[in-house]
Amino acid sequence: MMLAESTAFGELRGSNPHTLTYDLSLSAGTYNKLSYTEANLGLNWSIHDWLVWRNALFSRFGSGFDTVAGLDTSIRAVQDFRSDSGVFGLDFFAGPGLRFASPNSNAAFAEAGIGFKLGGLYLGGGIKSLYYVSERKDSLGNTLDKNDTLFFIILSGGGAF
Repeated sequence: MMLAESTAFGELRGSNPHTLTYDLSLSAGTYNKLSYTEANLGLNWSIHDWLVWRNALFSRFGSGFDTVAGLDTSIRAVQDFRSDSGVFGLDFFAGPGLRFASPNSNAAFAEAGIGFKLGGLYLGGGIKSLYYVSERKDSLGNTLDKNDTLFFIILSGGGAF
């Protein structure tokens, strides 16, 4: 399953604590052999230079299953290596989170990733593993797996406050 995500998390996260950044992302992928698209609007708060709290409103839609919308909230530990000018860089992030969603799609998740910065371009990737709390069914009444693993590609975009 592939997920493409655009985020300013790595590129625009400030080195000073309490920096706020936002991002807008679109994703595409498959789950149980069904195609979906997911849109996210995220807000990232740098609590410390190594810790970010991320909240993202999302909507996952496609054919063969009900549209799911909600909020992903996570805490990400971050390690970044940047040139003095900030033009070149490398980020690593990992952390736990919760997905509050409809219908019956609440989940706990863990995510991790890596990103590269070159000038104004930020490119990275990662993995997000979800464990759904409730039993879910597709539009045909088939029971869906409780586990869902997403592999994603990060493309730069967004901004900072």
